[in-house]
Amino acid sequence: MNQSGIRVRITIILYILSITISVFIFSSIMSRKSIDFEYTSYASCAVDGSDIYYAQNTDRGGVILKLDTKSRVSKMFFSREIEQERVLAVSAFHNSIYAVLSNFANEQDENNGDAFITKSFYRIVCLDKDLHIMKASANFALEDGQFFKNLSVEKNGIFLTTLSDDGLNAYVYHIDANQLEEFDEGDDYNPNKVRVEKIRSKKAENNRFYSDACYIDGQLYVRTDADQPVGVFEKDSYIKEVVSEIKPTTAQIFRLYSGYILAYISALIVWYILLYLIIRAVLKRNRTFYFIIVAEAVLFTITLIGSLAVVDNYQKARLVEHSRFAVTSLLGLADAAGLNEVIDYSDRDVYDTERYQEIKDSICEFVKRDGNNSIFYDVFVYSILDGTVCASGSGRNRELLTDIFGQKLSELQNQIFKGEPYVASDFVIEGEEYRAIAIEVSENAPKFALVGIINATTLDRSVVINNSGTFLLFITVFAIGSVLVVLVWRLYLKDITALENALAVAASGGKFPERPDKVGSDVKEMWDSVSEINKKLEENEYIKIRILEAYYRFAPKNVERALFKNSILEVKNGNSSTIRGTVAIMGIDIGGDQSARIDTVLECIGEYQKEHDCMIVGKSPDLSLLQMFFMETDNGIVKFLIDLYIQNVKSVNSAMISTVLYFDSCRFSVMGSAEEATTCLYSGSQELLKGMVSFVSKCKLGLVIAENVKNRENLKIPYRFIGSARRDSDGVSVKLYEVLDVYPANIRAQRLSTLTRFNEALNCFYEKDFYIARTKFSEILKEAPNDELVRWYVFESERYLNEVAEGEKYKFLHL
Repeated sequence: MNQSGIRVRITIILYILSITISVFIFSSIMSRKSIDFEYTSYASCAVDGSDIYYAQNTDRGGVILKLDTKSRVSKMFFSREIEQERVLAVSAFHNSIYAVLSNFANEQDENNGDAFITKSFYRIVCLDKDLHIMKASANFALEDGQFFKNLSVEKNGIFLTTLSDDGLNAYVYHIDANQLEEFDEGDDYNPNKVRVEKIRSKKAENNRFYSDACYIDGQLYVRTDADQPVGVFEKDSYIKEVVSEIKPTTAQIFRLYSGYILAYISALIVWYILLYLIIRAVLKRNRTFYFIIVAEAVLFTITLIGSLAVVDNYQKARLVEHSRFAVTSLLGLADAAGLNEVIDYSDRDVYDTERYQEIKDSICEFVKRDGNNSIFYDVFVYSILDGTVCASGSGRNRELLTDIFGQKLSELQNQIFKGEPYVASDFVIEGEEYRAIAIEVSENAPKFALVGIINATTLDRSVVINNSGTFLLFITVFAIGSVLVVLVWRLYLKDITALENALAVAASGGKFPERPDKVGSDVKEMWDSVSEINKKLEENEYIKIRILEAYYRFAPKNVERALFKNSILEVKNGNSSTIRGTVAIMGIDIGGDQSARIDTVLECIGEYQKEHDCMIVGKSPDLSLLQMFFMETDNGIVKFLIDLYIQNVKSVNSAMISTVLYFDSCRFSVMGSAEEATTCLYSGSQELLKGMVSFVSKCKLGLVIAENVKNRENLKIPYRFIGSARRDSDGVSVKLYEVLDVYPANIRAQRLSTLTRFNEALNCFYEKDFYIARTKFSEILKEAPNDELVRWYVFESERYLNEVAEGEKYKFLHL
């Protein structure tokens, strides 16, 4: 098996292990975050025909479930859909479901202008049977010092029942159903927008206080601390059983836990990306990365475990401290209230005795006492025999403990009998974590226990639940540790980094830097060795550059482009290619100092070759004839040659240049031996080109272009038609044009002034009116005695005056 295959298999295994481990971690987290649906005193329920609408609050907000008689969930509604934290109550009326939702808002404290107080506000929503929002009220608030208890909807409107904070008063508020408007997600907190009218109130008598209240069919029902939960306050055992057997579908489970699932998927994707980057980095064998990633991974693991251990120990210590404080406080309460006597709380008359009043007052005063009110949620005397609450600070007496707080506390009875100083049981109410602390009242009253419900997360939330403490501790330690790791590594790599930078400079073509004065002994030897290697490389590079310079000096420029190679080093003997382009044959009159004149021309051509696909294919031995090739990608060839002619004219050592341009398909090849090679360009029009350049040189014309070149270049400059040439091989004729811009200004002006008459004379020549043609050409020659082409046509006209012009031959230039 090759190394690549092993890497692929290891990568796949890592990804599979990541999924497996993440599933276990996610399952462990979700086992503690799962929602237990249970019909307790803190839940609300409404029945409409065979449909049951059950509302419960969780740590992710309130939820309303539509159930059938077989505990199947068909629809769900979440309070967070309209940015509300809790569902307080539900009620059914005329095929509609009404719910009271609540949230919190910060209002400015009237007694302290710089401070804010948190105030509850409410919102009533009307849902259809499928729990879709139809109408909703604006947000509103109730009077201070009250808390919501119940909701009822009748034909006369919507009724809200509340209790005062001390439980001594019950109130009924009326809201006209017409105040519910079409649902608007943008409705902000506005306590004055909804008119809430107080229509009923009731005050507790005989030293009683209310634990519950509801308004139904015009009647205000209240439950005092001496009453059992009967009638409208009694929990329906059938509904309780239905709720306990709730069976949500897979899609509903995903919706219930969507926040956690999305977080899990996002974290898994991020981990996969990090794992991919780590694998890619490891495969590159970057040893610096190895050290950093290993050091950071170890530091991350140690810091994370340490932070979690510190926070976990802190949480446990605080929880134990709360529990011990609760136990100590409960023991003090038991002594202060004198709970060491046996009282028959099952007797209703007990709640009318002075002894019960003393116990009640002691418990209520204990719960409200500063210091205790932030720890204790409720305190009550608990009957071990029948599992009922006997005397409580909340007034929920003569009710099963499991009906109030759920089945999590069902084992509290058995735990008390084990003889521990105290017993504790953790449970969840409305998404909040609580702990029940129970102690025996006394040996004289073994059938009873004193139980305190404490908010186990009151102080721990700021450290664990919101993660601020853990996150701050982890980030601080990890950041400091990372800085130290990087600092140590940078100090360790200081000498090597300097050597690495020096190598980078040398690799980019710069001069190898001098060795620093202070380096480690091991790195010093590396510097000396690399310096010697660099010297050898510089010598070899110098030799190579000189060889290449000499080679390029004598080799044709752009030969690799004509053979479609990336470099001249790829060109070999026998390479050939078929290319299309413009062939240029340049005749040079080199009389006098030929070297200076040729250098002027070659210098211009060399400058043009640097940016274009032009090359010199061959030269005659005396350099009087140059053959050039411009590939099909080249444009502006005529313009280049015009510039070349202008520079030649301006030069002191100017030469007489005659050039012919012809666009053709050619075969280009390199031929020779390993020691010496030459280039060859073959074209079917080769003989025609040689004849044309001979004629052009003879007539001392500057630049002559074939018609196909004129059309490709799309010329906008003056030119004159000089005649046609014919290929003997196939009889194809080629029209030739003389470019006038290559001449000095006086010659150019002269030929432009005679251009019209020249064309008229040429037309007469082609019409075989040789006498008139000779006359017109002769007149032009008098004005332009240096125009050798006109002179040639004069002689040709004279010739055909004495000879018979047979066929079309007379129309073609004699090449």
